[in-house]
Amino acid sequence: MLLNHKIYGQGIPVIVIHGLFGSATNLGMLIKQLKTDYQVIAVDVRNHGLSMRHHSMHYDDMANDIIQLMDHLAIEQAHIVGHSMGGKIAMRTALNFPSRVTSLAVADIAPVNYPPRHDNVFTGLKNIPLTDINSRSEAQAKLAEHVEEAGVQQFLLKGLYKNDQGEFDFYYALDTIIAQYEVISDWPEI
Repeated sequence: MLLNHKIYGQGIPVIVIHGLFGSATNLGMLIKQLKTDYQVIAVDVRNHGLSMRHHSMHYDDMANDIIQLMDHLAIEQAHIVGHSMGGKIAMRTALNFPSRVTSLAVADIAPVNYPPRHDNVFTGLKNIPLTDINSRSEAQAKLAEHVEEAGVQQFLLKGLYKNDQGEFDFYYALDTIIAQYEVISDWPEI
């Protein structure tokens, strides 16, 4: 399956990759600036947004997802921009497929193994009773029991929506992300 993506503008392709708990719409200000001169392809990475759900979040697999999308769109080479986890995906794409990456811009991440730092986020998100809440404010109150920063709460709740059954759900595969967190935090040697 292909990554869900949105295309803006025309010109030389730039692929924009969001971070953990994000989606193709996260880097909107950057996309707005770039789309006047470039064709911007903003992606939902696996287990995020409307992209496929998969048990693996290894960076080699996620780099392959980017290349499969490029192949589908008949893009031989592209500039790649990645933020946070998306930066690790971008770096892995450049390392594994150097002839496909024209240039690389990475923000807010390095190619290193990070210690666990999202335990309160996972606990807070799991604390939201998705089938029992009636509003975003109820979800935020539950999340706030474990995540103090209002800005972080708002960012995490951007991924909350009502599904076809009228129940709240997340645009990200929370259980898979938790199960794969050690892999996401790591930077495996080549």
